[in-house]
Amino acid sequence: MLRDLPRVDDDLARMRRAFTALDYAVVDTRPNPSVAELRAMLGAPLDEARLGQADALVLYFSGHGLVVGGDHYLCPRGFARDDVGSTGLKTSELIEQVVRRKWRPGRFWLILDCCQAGGVIEDGLLATMAVAGADAFVLAASGSWGQSQDGTFSRAFCAAVRRMGSGERGVRGTLDSITQDINRRCSPALRAVQATVCSARFDLLDDVP
Repeated sequence: MLRDLPRVDDDLARMRRAFTALDYAVVDTRPNPSVAELRAMLGAPLDEARLGQADALVLYFSGHGLVVGGDHYLCPRGFARDDVGSTGLKTSELIEQVVRRKWRPGRFWLILDCCQAGGVIEDGLLATMAVAGADAFVLAASGSWGQSQDGTFSRAFCAAVRRMGSGERGVRGTLDSITQDINRRCSPALRAVQATVCSARFDLLDDVP
């Protein structure tokens, strides 16, 4: 079992406020879900939303993450290192559940606030997203073998978004610029990484007033 992360609820509340301010419809989810609950959160709610090409979807995960056998796993409640396949969720599966659905968004942004999150960014996954036809952006709070620090990433992310919306001259709202701003606020050991698969400029946040 992995130790509890006391600031996950704070992360969720902070990100909820940030995306509500950006006019996203925020769906409240159960904190610290089991693997079954995590899968359920991606099932009926996404089908009921009937997302289409004009829609953008953001998924944010705060918790434990781990690379095992070259695959990155989300480690929800009940995760056991000796039974990764049953108690963890491959992060690539989470992405595929979005981009392979009948009703899927035209733009999809996954934010992983967990250790070793960059381990999900590999050629096979990027190819899957490209074939699905959805513009996709993965923002990982850590590299393939890096650690994340409880509460650090969400604070840096929200500070970057506030700066973006401040009207400060020369501040752009692109996702690339948000990643750069996050990394200016974090130590080199906590640098975020990103990957993009898109046919046009990826600008989910460019319209912030």
